[in-house]
Amino acid sequence: MEGYVFIEGKTVEIRAEKNLSLGEPTQEGGSPVANAELEAGSLTMQVGEDGAQIRLTQEAEIIATFIRMEAAELNLSGAQSPNSPEEFYKNVTQNDRWVRMTINTNAENTLVQNYDDGREKALKGATKIAGTVIVVGVIVGLTLAA
Repeated sequence: MEGYVFIEGKTVEIRAEKNLSLGEPTQEGGSPVANAELEAGSLTMQVGEDGAQIRLTQEAEIIATFIRMEAAELNLSGAQSPNSPEEFYKNVTQNDRWVRMTINTNAENTLVQNYDDGREKALKGATKIAGTVIVVGVIVGLTLAA
């Protein structure tokens, strides 16, 4: 198919079992589309059932295990626009250390709490066993003494 494609609907889903490509050349040696335009109130691109995801609304939300950012130049509009890819990267990652520290601290606190709970349960169990052994010993001793 050459030319334009127009798809309209309240909810439009396009799924592919393997790969989905926009802008593939129509013939060998042909050139791919330079731009693909998608208009929507909300646009979501996802890899696999629970895979990486990019959701675009008025904001962009990227959900992935690993995100790689590369750019030769950066052209963003707005009052607080960074001037370079490096400055953009610094802006995006400026709170990463604090977020990692918070996550690690919460995980550490949970592990310490679980350890303390386990130790307490083990001590209670050992105390019950020791009490049972003492009671049985006293009963056996009294039985033998009688």
